[in-house]
Order: sequence, then structure tokens, then C-alpha cells
Amino acid sequence: MVQIGYISPNKELSLLANEVFEELGANVIVDEGAIETGYEKAKIMLEKGVKVLISRGGTAQYIRANLDVEVIDIKITMQDFAEAIKKANVYGNKIAIIGFRNLLAGIDSLNPLLNCHVTEGRFFCEVAIRTCRAYN
Repeated sequence: MVQIGYISPNKELSLLANEVFEELGANVIVDEGAIETGYEKAKIMLEKGVKVLISRGGTAQYIRANLDVEVIDIKITMQDFAEAIKKANVYGNKIAIIGFRNLLAGIDSLNPLLNCHVTEGRFFCEVAIRTCRAYN
């Protein structure tokens, strides 16, 4: 029986996760969904016997708050943000990073280091993600 589930935010990360888990010989159920959809996928995984879930951001928070299951949260580091900001800086020095509040804490502290102005846009639900032009 599979005891680990991974819920990714999109199909591309699900495909990559499947490759990595296969390469490692890890038996993990992989599916995708953000916030409410991720929560619904998590419930299905639990019905199949999963004991621990791996996810990130708002999806991990939502699952942890609403289900009695161990959730391992994938952290995104300041280095990840810094590299993304440096790439975006080629197009201009006003950059918006959009995500969930637990992913964005302290992001504006990078402004003086990267000679740019980073602002944050925060999502609180799946509907907001789907209606954002940058997501589609």
C-alpha cells in the first residue's frame, strides 16, 4: 500500500515528481491541485491509505488545517526568489511576485540587494488563482 502522497500545483511539476520518485524507487501517489482541489485530492489519497502528504504553500496550509494528516511543506527559499527576480529584472525593475502569504514572507527585503522594486500579490483561495491572468 502506498503511504506517501504528493500534491503539486500543476501538471508539469506532477510529471517531474513522477520521474524523480520513479528514479528513486519511491512508491508515491502524485496528483495536482491548488487549495480546495488539492484538499479534495488529499481526501482521496487518505481513503487509499496514504499516511503522509507532501505539498507546498497555501495547499499545504489548507490541507493541514482541514485534515488530520501529517503534511510535509515544501519550502521555497530566498535563493529561489532571488534567482527568479534576477531573471525578471532583465525586463524591468518593477517586479510582482504572486503567491500565498506563507511563500512571500520577507520578499521585499530583497529590494535593496537586487536594485529593484519587488511587490507581492497574495492569494487566499483557488478562485483567485484561476481568475488571475498571470496564472492562465
